[in-house]
Amino acid sequence: MFATTQASPKPLESAVPEHALCPGGVYLDTTIAPSNLLARLHWLAAAVCIGALSAVYAPVIVGQPLWLLFWALSVALLLGSTLYARRKAAHIWHLRLDTRGWQLAPEGGDFQPVALVGQVRLWRWLTTLRLRSRAGETVTLAIAPDAMAEEDYRRLRVWLVTQAGR
Repeated sequence: MFATTQASPKPLESAVPEHALCPGGVYLDTTIAPSNLLARLHWLAAAVCIGALSAVYAPVIVGQPLWLLFWALSVALLLGSTLYARRKAAHIWHLRLDTRGWQLAPEGGDFQPVALVGQVRLWRWLTTLRLRSRAGETVTLAIAPDAMAEEDYRRLRVWLVTQAGR
């Protein structure tokens, strides 16, 4: 089961109720790390693709010269190492929601104001957000429950369910 909400075009200053703010006027201040759940799903998808290609090409490969089998194995290893490198290069983001609205910063960077745009998708195991900076750059965040602190994940989802469509 999932929920979809449309992002509000209203200014974000009015989107955070005063009673929900923590000391300092911050509703949410969290770090979003790479998710182990999404990494496992990524590897599972790669394994399914390699298995499907193996099943399709198995009759063709049987009886072929050894160099062709070596080449096919090399391509599979290259694909696997590319997936592994992408996983290692995953970004760590810092997300903040306060009276000034949404702010996003890459690891070691400065916070930039962003706006929630498009649809927000909420599944039990995944939340997706599209954020747009003032410069027009769009970042899509796929956030699994293990990517941030449990309480922060709950606060984010509560805010998105109750406030995002207003």
